[in-house]
Amino acid sequence: MRSRIISLMGLLLITCAPGYGARPNPQQALDAVKTGNLRYLSGKTLHFEVSKEKREISASDGQQPVAIVLGCSDSRVPVEMVFDQGLAEVFVVRVAGNICGTAELASIEYGVKYLQIPLIVVLGHSDCGAVKAAVDSAAGGAALPGLLPALVNKIAPAVAVAKRSHPEKRGNELVHAAALANVWLVANEMFSNSTIVKNAVFANRLKIVAAIRDLKSGKVTFLGEYPQPATLVVPGKNR
Repeated sequence: MRSRIISLMGLLLITCAPGYGARPNPQQALDAVKTGNLRYLSGKTLHFEVSKEKREISASDGQQPVAIVLGCSDSRVPVEMVFDQGLAEVFVVRVAGNICGTAELASIEYGVKYLQIPLIVVLGHSDCGAVKAAVDSAAGGAALPGLLPALVNKIAPAVAVAKRSHPEKRGNELVHAAALANVWLVANEMFSNSTIVKNAVFANRLKIVAAIRDLKSGKVTFLGEYPQPATLVVPGKNR
């Protein structure tokens, strides 16, 4: 009986999920991930099981994710769990330091253009090892092996911004300030370097928001929208 109830609940969640049926607008998508994080923090998650029905529907009907999340590879930041979203409900791009190189941006463009996803969340987190490495490198730390310098160089501008804005910060405080600067710079990078992303934002089909997750509490703090709507200049107008 219990398995039957769980199966029925899973089917109900599929049909009611933001990814199926009517597509959410950008604000509805943002509300969905915010309330999902609150469920995660409360321990009352909806997506405790991936049912046979959900697997079959996602395979046959394709994917309609509610959000793209560009997050860090850190194993302590499982994106679907953090936002309490199930199978086929989040389009996740993960890379150390949640940077946005060519491959990451191309993946995001695919989600915006072909899956018509209405929300991008640039998700950083506290105590990020990649950001720590960039801070250490800026301070003249030991040379990193392999291709790691290329990764750290992508985060270096955020470290520079943090140092200029908060010259008094050191150690973990500087790392946190750099992590905050990094999510904003990454949001700017994807907006500036992608016509697909930019046009979707101008058309009000897409929001880009910056966010940071605290590893200890699990709470995601949404830092705001990029760019701020009031600062948008529509191509061909206001010039």
